[in-house]
Amino acid sequence: MILGEMMMNNKNVLGKMLTGDDLFMEYKNSPEIEWLIEGVLTCNSLNILAAASNVGKSFLILDLVKALCSEDEKFMGLFNVKNNSKVMFIDGEDTSLNIGRRLFMLGCYDKGSTFKSSNLLYPKNSIVRLNHLESLLELADYCNQNNVDLVVFDSFAVYCGGDESSNSQMALVSQNLSIFRSRCKSAVILLNHIRKTMGGTSNAKNPITLNDIRGASAIGAMVDSAFGIQKFNGYCRLRTIKSRQLSTQNWLDRCYVLDNNGLEETHKNYRCFYEMLEDQNNDDDFIKSKIIEFVSKYSGCSTSDIVNHIKGKTQRVVDLLKELLAEDNPIIEMKKLGKKNVYSVIESEGE
Repeated sequence: MILGEMMMNNKNVLGKMLTGDDLFMEYKNSPEIEWLIEGVLTCNSLNILAAASNVGKSFLILDLVKALCSEDEKFMGLFNVKNNSKVMFIDGEDTSLNIGRRLFMLGCYDKGSTFKSSNLLYPKNSIVRLNHLESLLELADYCNQNNVDLVVFDSFAVYCGGDESSNSQMALVSQNLSIFRSRCKSAVILLNHIRKTMGGTSNAKNPITLNDIRGASAIGAMVDSAFGIQKFNGYCRLRTIKSRQLSTQNWLDRCYVLDNNGLEETHKNYRCFYEMLEDQNNDDDFIKSKIIEFVSKYSGCSTSDIVNHIKGKTQRVVDLLKELLAEDNPIIEMKKLGKKNVYSVIESEGE
């Protein structure tokens, strides 16, 4: 008798039957969601971060590691995280020397930093494989014993242990990770690449989708959340691709700058920082308000200063700036300073 027939003979095929009322009560009585990154990523979840090569996936994750392992830091300067967490960073694409160097670049060891280096675990030369259940269970036991909150695999291609293009092999990986989660409280982030054939990887208007993630469709299907990074105009855009916990209107959409000026000259000048990018779908009045806000704060700024601050399309920002100057009762004015146009807010006369 085959295994499937044995299971059918020994178990109720339908399992436990629930009504809509039961489902509501189950939801109502469930514990509150525990966030690793508030409003973005939950504890004990399976997640994937995908991007093209050399976009900065590892730096972004290490910046998250810095926030999680610190006493009071926020991720991207915006999101509350579960501080004082323990993170295991399993890396098969870089050296331990470079990981240490990158943490130094991120300011983890600066004077006054609240980063707790002992909260970061780095298993050098790890041979754990996602298609090998025994090694995953050993990892789960270690994480439980050491209260590890997050396990990062960099990258999925290295640690999947099989052909990532095979749905049958990735289904086995999915099954193993499901068992891992049931045995371990740690969240998991898998770093992966996108397909080289994907068009518009540098175009923010063509966001990465689950289908663009390299490998079999089973990879995207097994995760609770998926995120994509695209680099354009010197900026990186981090977007939610999939989330089982959040409605689409609450999905993450943030832009940041990875500033590595002077990286080769002196590591101390390097910092990873993030900025919000004004969405090109915002209406004209909103963009105008941002122009006025900037000119009010930085009187004497130039056209290029305004364009660089708004981070929108240059011509659109310039056109809206001209409209502001041409209004019947303009709020800002433009004057010549040598060859440069400078802007300031028109001071209103007192009553």
